[in-house]
Amino acid sequence: MKKKEKAYSITLASTFIIFLIFVSSAASAPIGERTHNFITPEITNGAGDPSDDQILLDEVSIEGNATESIQAAAPNITETQITTNESDQWDPDIYGNRVVWTDYRNDNGSYTNSDIYMCDLATKKETQITTDGSNYHFSPAIYGNRIVWEDYRNGNGDIYMYNLSTSKETQITTNGLGSWSPDIYGDKIVWTGYRDRNYSSFEIYMYNISTSKETQITTDGSNYHVSPAIYGNRIVWEDYRNEYADIYMYDFFTKKETRITTNESDQWSPEIYGNRIVWMDDRNGNWDILHVRSLH
Repeated sequence: MKKKEKAYSITLASTFIIFLIFVSSAASAPIGERTHNFITPEITNGAGDPSDDQILLDEVSIEGNATESIQAAAPNITETQITTNESDQWDPDIYGNRVVWTDYRNDNGSYTNSDIYMCDLATKKETQITTDGSNYHFSPAIYGNRIVWEDYRNGNGDIYMYNLSTSKETQITTNGLGSWSPDIYGDKIVWTGYRDRNYSSFEIYMYNISTSKETQITTDGSNYHVSPAIYGNRIVWEDYRNEYADIYMYDFFTKKETRITTNESDQWSPEIYGNRIVWMDDRNGNWDILHVRSLH
């Protein structure tokens, strides 16, 4: 889930002075044969009224001041082009040396046929993962030897998994209702799916690969829960039970649900890693990136 790059024209008369300023402030760095200028980001966990972000349960706390700024020096970055096919490639995900994405090279320009591909960065070998001949495969995610994606070969969205160590493909969802936006961590897969054939309620589901057990995570009775992400024993998602989109979290070890955001604006597309959650936030009238940390 957006990035802007600004190029500055520098006259010959001021080159030396500006260069000294750039070196002292670490505002730019060479990348390969090109020079990229980076705008220093500000990441906040409480922009606007500090009272907006109450923490409703003791499970989550925000450390430090209401506003936390992270000043980042521009790093030395070497860019590598992973895909060289002239068609479009979307939705990348990465784990270790393996990168997966949605690929339209078998589509002939009509955007009616997409497949899942993988590249091993260590061996530089590219592999087509979906070879069933159907048209639509989207939104891959990878963890270890397992790749999951959204698949429409049966006429509705299902979640499929491919195990790289066994070369085996498995259909995860079989209810025929529609499932999409999968994520995976360890032996747990999460996704958004329809609750019933009224097709009016989106719920978050989890599948345990080891036990073959499916669990409905959201059970509050409201209609819209989307964009799940998982790390360890915690699942986060975008939730509309309070009119605005909020970020919620569920710990399936403790079976506790936690409301992360309470600001009366929209918060979208959460991601989680370790003890941190980040999301898109509209409280300032434009989309910012906010985060909380130290989930106990």
